[in-house]
Amino acid sequence: MAGPNRQHMWDRKRMKVGLGVGAVAVVLSAAVALATQNGPDPSMMQPVQQWIDGFNSGTGPLPEDVFTDDVVITDEFPPYVWIGKSAEHQWARAIDAFIKPGNHHLSVGAARSFQAGKDRVTFVLPATLTLTAARTGNLVTEHALWLFVLVRDGNEWRIAADTWTKSE
Repeated sequence: MAGPNRQHMWDRKRMKVGLGVGAVAVVLSAAVALATQNGPDPSMMQPVQQWIDGFNSGTGPLPEDVFTDDVVITDEFPPYVWIGKSAEHQWARAIDAFIKPGNHHLSVGAARSFQAGKDRVTFVLPATLTLTAARTGNLVTEHALWLFVLVRDGNEWRIAADTWTKSE
């Protein structure tokens, strides 16, 4: 009986090794796929697009659920940095001093750079903001580079940081 039991032990060891190698292969292939990705995928763009849609609607507050609780927003007007869950609302109130309500449109192009880790990505989007200046009433177009840092939260991505920098 030693022969069949010994064969059974070898079969179990081979199966464990095979399963282990298979699990490593799955993890590595997912990591390689993310590392070789050229830009944000649709799930990564979803919170950014929701942010843009909320901003462009001009009818209410920006969507809070697309941001992390400790989000950092930086822009080129005082106070320059907004931090925390209410940062997007504070930023929106600050920018309202410059933009005539309802007279603005924001659009983005394809990512110019993209870097990814396991649960964190960063990318830069070229952006165009067209607005009517609140103070002068003039139509203004601003071209910028918009940097995002996103973190994975379960199956979704959330904006952990965004930075707007004029590119002209």
